[in-house]
Amino acid sequence: MVFCTRVLYLPRIYLFIAILYTKLPCLLTIFAEDPSVHELDMFEWSSGIRVAYCIDAPLPDILSPFRRTFSKVVTKYCHNTTACNIKKQLVFGPEHIMFVEGFPRREYGTIHIKFYVVFPHNT
Repeated sequence: MVFCTRVLYLPRIYLFIAILYTKLPCLLTIFAEDPSVHELDMFEWSSGIRVAYCIDAPLPDILSPFRRTFSKVVTKYCHNTTACNIKKQLVFGPEHIMFVEGFPRREYGTIHIKFYVVFPHNT
C-alpha cells in the first residue's frame, strides 16, 4: 500500500499561497498611515472605500461615475423614509457626495476614497 499524501496537499498549499498573496497586501495597507486630524474629526459620519482602477485613467473620469452612482444608491435607500428618519422622500445628486480633505488618493494600485453625504437644502 502506497500513501501519496504530498499530491493531495499540493492544491491546498497553492490555494493558501494564492489567498495569502492576494489578501496580505490589503491587510498591510489598512494601517499604512496615521489618520489626519480632519479624518479623525469626521470618522463617525464618513465612509470609505478602496477601488482598483486603470492606472492610465484620470482621476475625474473615475470619480464622476462614482458620485453619480452613489447618489442613486443613497436616493434609493432614503426613499424608505424610516431608514433616513426623514418626513419626505429626497433626491440626492452627485453634488451631495463630498470627499474628505486629502481624499481621494492613489495608494498601492488602488484609489482610496473617503466621502460623506450632505442632505439637500430642502430637508
